[in-house]
Amino acid sequence: GKIKALIRRTSYSTSQTGRVKVGPFTLDRSTMRMFKNNEELFLSAKEMILMQLFMTHPKNIFSKNELYEAVWGVEVVNDMSLIVYINHLRNKIEDNPKKPIYLKTSWGLGYVFAEDINF
Repeated sequence: GKIKALIRRTSYSTSQTGRVKVGPFTLDRSTMRMFKNNEELFLSAKEMILMQLFMTHPKNIFSKNELYEAVWGVEVVNDMSLIVYINHLRNKIEDNPKKPIYLKTSWGLGYVFAEDINF
């Protein structure tokens, strides 16, 4: 689907090592490891799929349906499970998960990553 193509085609070039850097985050696509300020974050497979999508398309608003398709390969299964994953991810990447600054909810639209980060 559209999302699979998006994951394959990143919106800006990654270096030869397959590293994607956005703000304090670095995704090493060759090893599928994620770092924040050089400290490794231990993400589940689904969290990693979400992060890879967000990191390669910063400032892009993803609808819940698009995120579902990316992670589960289908359109919405259950709204709550996505919210649970987003919350897990925020607990790992945010300094204060209750006041997210990296992974934000775009009300009525979905979720956006790195909206306020200048590259």
